[in-house]
Amino acid sequence: MDQRPDDGISPYRILSRAEWARLRADTPMTLSAEEVTRLRSLHDRLDFKEVEEIYLPLSRLLSMYVAATQRLFRSRSASRRQRACCKRRLRAGRMCRRSIS
Repeated sequence: MDQRPDDGISPYRILSRAEWARLRADTPMTLSAEEVTRLRSLHDRLDFKEVEEIYLPLSRLLSMYVAATQRLFRSRSASRRQRACCKRRLRAGRMCRRSIS
């Protein structure tokens, strides 16, 4: 596969298969070799090693993305509730102990 050189401008990173496989870190393999074989489609070359080297790091990346998105949503929701509370208090002529950003 032809890869573009890293020019420092792209938001994407180019990783070798070995570098990508290391991103698995300590993500446990929860499928047995038999289960991987059953998941294989008719013309798929999927094997146990590929699941460990490619799909586990991808699964870990997606899990981290979902967790970060959920934290961001909770943070924004809390911030919006706080601002709404302060605005109501100020409209009622009372001081708000929290700052409005």
